[in-house]
Amino acid sequence: MKKYYVIFPAIGLVIFAFFFWRFNAEFDANEKKKADVKRIERETKTRADFEAKRKAVEEAITLQEKRKIEKAEREKKDAEEKQAQLDLTDASDKARDERDRVLRQVDRLKTELSVEEAAIKKIATEKTNLLVEDEFLQKYVKAAEANQKSLEQVMIKIQEADKAAAIVAAQNAKSKKSS
Repeated sequence: MKKYYVIFPAIGLVIFAFFFWRFNAEFDANEKKKADVKRIERETKTRADFEAKRKAVEEAITLQEKRKIEKAEREKKDAEEKQAQLDLTDASDKARDERDRVLRQVDRLKTELSVEEAAIKKIATEKTNLLVEDEFLQKYVKAAEANQKSLEQVMIKIQEADKAAAIVAAQNAKSKKSS
């Protein structure tokens, strides 16, 4: 009985291997045919796409050259118009700048004139005040000198009075000692 356990599975395995080998051989051939058909279709489609793209590129190049020429003409015309406009704008700006510069200079000079007039008035006021102060100081100096001389005379009189008082005190002291 043990033989049957090995023989029947071995026979089944041989039968399975035969059918598998046959199926595998047909399957590879079918797959190769399918791959060839797909490859041919892909190549045909690629060629058609390439031809369409080549035609589109040629048309695009001719359109691009045509547009370049039109653009160059348009840019030339625009550049001439812009240059004329810039020239007019520059002349206008230059005239406006000159006018503004002159107006600023006039305003600056008016401001400087008013500042200088105020400074002259201030200096005139200071001069008047200094003259009055100078006159006052001269009178004060004369009065101070006169006051100094009178104080010196008073000091001399006080010193003479002190000397006289000292002499009198000395004589009184002698007379008290002698008496």
